[in-house]
This record gives sequence, C-alpha cells and structure tokens, in this order.
Amino acid sequence: MRVPKLIAFICLCTTLGAAQTSEKPHLNISAEALTAEQVAIYQLLLSDLLKEYEDGFNLANRTEAKRLGPSSSQGCGNGIEYPPGEGPAGVVHRIDSKLVQSFKITLVDPESQQQIIKDGDPQKVVLKAIEEGKKVSDKEVEEAVKAAFTHGMLWLSEIAFDKDHHQAVVSYSFVCGSLCGDGKTLLFESTDGKWKRAEVCSQWVS
Repeated sequence: MRVPKLIAFICLCTTLGAAQTSEKPHLNISAEALTAEQVAIYQLLLSDLLKEYEDGFNLANRTEAKRLGPSSSQGCGNGIEYPPGEGPAGVVHRIDSKLVQSFKITLVDPESQQQIIKDGDPQKVVLKAIEEGKKVSDKEVEEAVKAAFTHGMLWLSEIAFDKDHHQAVVSYSFVCGSLCGDGKTLLFESTDGKWKRAEVCSQWVS
C-alpha cells in the first residue's frame, strides 16, 4: 500500500490552492467492446498494480479520454508513429466486469466516487487544524489518509497503439484527495502476439 508516501506529501502541505473549475468536455461512450489487445494490456497493468495496492482498489467503470502519443509520453517509445485520426478525442470505453472478475477490484461510477473522495479528502484534516490553530498529530493524518485511500479511485486511460500494433502507451492515475494520489504512463510491447510491459515513461505523486 502507498499510504506512507502519501502521508509524507500531505504533511508537507500547509495551504490549499484555489480550486479551478472548467466545463467538462462531452464524452462519447463507445458502443464497441474492448478488443482482445486492449483487454490483455489492461489486465497486465491491473495485475502489476495489485502488487502495490495489496488491499485492492476502486476502478472507474469507464476509461479516460486521453490521446497519448510521443509528446505526452515524454519520449517513451521514441520513433513510434501513431496513426492519425484514430477516432474523436472524447471517445471512451466502458470497463466490463469480466475484465476485473479475477482481481480484487471494485468497479465504481466515477462521478459518484469523485464526490465521495472530495467529502473525505484528508487535506481537510490539515486545513481544519490550521484554521483552529491546532497541531495535527501524525496519527490523525495517517488515519485520514487510510480512510481516503479506501475510497480512492483508479482511472485507466485509453490506449494508444502504434500503426503496426507492436507497441502501446497507456496511463493510469489513482486519486484519493487533492494532494493524495499517484500515476504513471507506461509503454507495452508485443512479441509473437504476447504483450508485456517494456518501460515506465513518466510518473507522478501528489
């Protein structure tokens, strides 16, 4: 579990930036099921993540509409030429329960779960103490983060394939509060029709 790392970052924060609001882009949910290649890559990624998130996690029941390519993967998979016009940027796929049935994963509605995460944001513990002029104990922060971690949610991005479908880039993000989460962008490669993780392109922690 990543709780200790997340606690360290939250304890360093003493102020919360003003929230920014923006209109959400329209999303088109694809009527097509995930392909065998997409399922294979997602299952490899989820299997790896469960080695880190041992207690399991909540997974958004649809993908994020990210069009990943060389610019967003920070040079990972140099030389990949992504096919142009690979569908609208707003197209997402539903995550079928069959994809996660062998994992300790709970599919959740992202909008509803985001509200739960907001309500239980561990940052509120720090802010409340600052406003009241009180000191926050490590135990209080730890308990707040553990509770937030339980309600946190993981997003899977859409997958970007190279034109020959020998390489693919995908990202994930786990969010459990305004300063509670982490994520990575990864490169996968196919050899003899079998996908495997090849490289971590970039990562973040907050």
